[in-house]
Amino acid sequence: MSPRIAESAESELPSPSGSREVDDSIGIDTLLRRLCRFNSLISVRRAGDEDSHATTVLLVQHMLRRVVIDTLPESLSVPGTLLHLRTRFDGAELNFNSTVIGRLLHDGAPALAIAIPTGIRLHERRVTRRLPVPAASKLPASTARLDQTHFRFEVADVSVLGAGGTAHDAPVLMVGDKLELLIELPGSSVPVQAEVRTRSGSGRTLRLGLRFTDLRPHHLDRLSAALLRLERRELRNHHSR
Repeated sequence: MSPRIAESAESELPSPSGSREVDDSIGIDTLLRRLCRFNSLISVRRAGDEDSHATTVLLVQHMLRRVVIDTLPESLSVPGTLLHLRTRFDGAELNFNSTVIGRLLHDGAPALAIAIPTGIRLHERRVTRRLPVPAASKLPASTARLDQTHFRFEVADVSVLGAGGTAHDAPVLMVGDKLELLIELPGSSVPVQAEVRTRSGSGRTLRLGLRFTDLRPHHLDRLSAALLRLERRELRNHHSR
């Protein structure tokens, strides 16, 4: 049985401020599979309860529309029970609701099947530190595209959630615009979609703050690996000073 966690009462979902809702099936599936892959600890409580219990995602069964999690107490395992689940991952807090399907065995051990949620709310706290991309790294220029217009994007810092940098020879860009990017990082070129969150400057040279959207699992893995290489390079440079 999962260990019990004492937790103060709080609202069922966090304030919408700084949050976004992931409600497409690919995005939901990607997040759930990453929670499974990295064995993230998830806090679960029944609707109306104050106390929570810990669990992990054991298996995501997209075709069956269910998620298999570690076993929970009997009071939380009754089919039809509404559960509230919360965890932190990649610098964001994830909140979602699900309904219990029923108990089962997974690899011979007790487990619980719950329905794949219809949406996951990400409350981005910028806990993830953006890593600087050295100007002298001699990487190929990253590129961006708005509709049919291509331009150069010089990445200054990057994390799994987004990036900051300078757009050169850029078209007119507004907050909320959706861009297609090819980000060049040590050992990898990563295609991503991004939303313009902040912009400053004038003319055709702009400083942009971008948030990644709709990042595919294999692209996210490549980005994570490139960030690890950047972090190791930064540590080596720090120790050599």
